[in-house]
Amino acid sequence: MSESVVYPSTQLATVQSALHDAQRAGLLVPVNNPPDYSCFAFKGTPDGSISKKWNAIGYLKHKKNRLSVVTVDPLILDRLIKRDYHSLTPSPGKSVLSIDDSGTGFPLGGVLVGVSNGKTVKTGTVKTEFFHHPAHVEQRYLEEYTRVGLEVFESFNPTPATHRVEICTGHINTHIRETIRKLGYEVRVTEIKGQLQSQLEVQHAEYIRELTSETLYFDPKEAQAHTLGTLYHYALNWGIHHNKSLLKSGWGALSQYRE
Repeated sequence: MSESVVYPSTQLATVQSALHDAQRAGLLVPVNNPPDYSCFAFKGTPDGSISKKWNAIGYLKHKKNRLSVVTVDPLILDRLIKRDYHSLTPSPGKSVLSIDDSGTGFPLGGVLVGVSNGKTVKTGTVKTEFFHHPAHVEQRYLEEYTRVGLEVFESFNPTPATHRVEICTGHINTHIRETIRKLGYEVRVTEIKGQLQSQLEVQHAEYIRELTSETLYFDPKEAQAHTLGTLYHYALNWGIHHNKSLLKSGWGALSQYRE
């Protein structure tokens, strides 16, 4: 999930120049097939200090005299504009704690937050009630996800001097990302793969099985694209007919199932 950073339209040349300089420095590449009406679009490189999951897409709003830059992580954009490239390189010698989520797009149950040091995976649960109305529209799930995630994170006994953090993209991770930064940690937004991602999906499947006594959960990254709709609606229909309280009915798309 991306965020929007707004500048006066007069800053277009300044922002574009900074991003082109970052491209020349090997930090960014242009986005292939940029969105319609965008005035620029860049992303990180596969092997660079800026994750390939990071992007910055600019839209000039002529009537409002403003430039809106949609980006995965505004902090990276700010450092690129300031040409503070040194701060974008991960600090050597620090241990890495990775943070990821599962179940955010699944219609049943809550969400799991997982933290790993590369050897051990620990998880916490954000209960379904935070995805009901009105908690969901009030985004209380972000606060709860942060609270639960920090408890898991702190169980590894990290310090800003000894650890840095890599965290998955996604709106649900934005609040905990900024909270951990305020605690003094270096935080990099990136794609989470490997042990954390795979074990988190396994644990989420077990979590849903415990809630429903059924095998309903699927890993969207592993399922074939043409089966995703079928799997999603199978789980949704189970909730509709067996236990509506497990539905994420705070979603606008599921609002008709609110109890």
